Amino acid sequence: MNTRLTKEDQAIIKKARRNKVSGPIYSEDGLRLLKVLGNPEYLEVKDGVKAICDEACQGLDNLHDVVLPASVVDLGEGAFASCHKFFKITMPGVEFIGKECFGLCDNLKEIALPETLRQIRAGAFAGCK
Repeated sequence: MNTRLTKEDQAIIKKARRNKVSGPIYSEDGLRLLKVLGNPEYLEVKDGVKAICDEACQGLDNLHDVVLPASVVDLGEGAFASCHKFFKITMPGVEFIGKECFGLCDNLKEIALPETLRQIRAGAFAGCK
């Protein structure tokens, strides 16, 4: 599934920012998590979402725990990069982990790679201890 943001996706995010929305922003069809606004500690992605877009959660300093439903199969480039408090993720149906997806997640300690996993791109865990 495509994890790159389209112009339409960017317009949705811009409108949400203008309206001071906080939390996850999904594509119009509900199949992709485009961006998480604000700075949550916990994120539970709604069931039915297929992809986490590139840089969707990048730099969320307070995010420490993420739960993905089995419907999520694709994690985009840098999707969770630089989430320094991030320590745990549950991802039962993931097939693809994008380039630098978890890059610089210094505290990432618990990750279970599912049997569905087919590809981990370069640097997916770069800078993780």
